[in-house]
Amino acid sequence: MRAFVAIGVTLASVLVACGKTDLPRTDTPTATASTTSELPMLTLSGSDAGRPIDVKVGQRFAVRLAGNRTTGYEWKLASALTVMTQLGEQTYTPDPSPPGMVGRGGVEGWSFEATRSGREDLRFEYRRPWEKDQPAADTVTYSITVR
Repeated sequence: MRAFVAIGVTLASVLVACGKTDLPRTDTPTATASTTSELPMLTLSGSDAGRPIDVKVGQRFAVRLAGNRTTGYEWKLASALTVMTQLGEQTYTPDPSPPGMVGRGGVEGWSFEATRSGREDLRFEYRRPWEKDQPAADTVTYSITVR
């Protein structure tokens, strides 16, 4: 019985690691309770790009983009921030995988807080850091309005 469980867990892990190319698609940004304010915290994924995103002054939100640093590519914030502040550093969380598996993807993450009213295009570029003269392999832009 243990052998069947171990095989099942291993197979499920491999399928998840091989098949994940983006975060789950949603029709609206995900809202959860914020620990520092009464305003809900939004979590934006790649599928939210191109949609108008409205937040309030003081509201926090996160951006999570699927990527694969083992290819040399990584997402980078490519916007100067004028109506929001980045909270902490960019993070990267590798997808779970069986021991010894290489080439797995993961999720890049950023957290922000809206600091004043206005509009800003929050742009991220997926590129290899040493290929400065090459265009980004992908870009994601969020149109943020702070009220």
